[in-house]
Amino acid sequence: MDTLLARDWISGFKPVVTFPVGRNPQGVAVGDFNGDGQLDIVALSYADNSTSVLFGTGSGSFQPQATFPVGAGAHAVATGDFNGDGHLDIVTSNLIDESLSVLLGTESGGFQPQTILPMNLPFYIALGDFNGDDHLDIVASQPRHNSLSILLGTGLGSFQPQVTLPTVPKPIGVA
Repeated sequence: MDTLLARDWISGFKPVVTFPVGRNPQGVAVGDFNGDGQLDIVALSYADNSTSVLFGTGSGSFQPQATFPVGAGAHAVATGDFNGDGHLDIVTSNLIDESLSVLLGTESGGFQPQTILPMNLPFYIALGDFNGDDHLDIVASQPRHNSLSILLGTGLGSFQPQVTLPTVPKPIGVA
């Protein structure tokens, strides 16, 4: 279960509302995944190897979860448009599988089947255009290997082979 506190500027926080998601939720991100102008929530389930998307109604409530499979041990999540189609995509770091899962968004708010990108124990992930080509790239911290890995995006929803860079011992977060 995840907990969401809704607040308005006049009366403050409203009572706690709980929305069911997968077991042992880890990373959380927000975005408009179905293009309706309302914020949606994506929550990873470490124990269920899945991601739950809660589509926002605009009133502080959400539709029942839609669940999509990802790699084992889903830990961190980031969202962006990897293929330039105007629909948000999802990337997760998967600790048990030692991989990233990329789910390309569809017009209806669903996702194409995941693409698995092998990577040595990715921990946290972030997105950015690291080479100035106007395509989103992925960076992942790898604390067990004292490194960061960068995957340069092609703009088509795929990525070039990872480039691994040494770092200070045990890098955890990336932003």
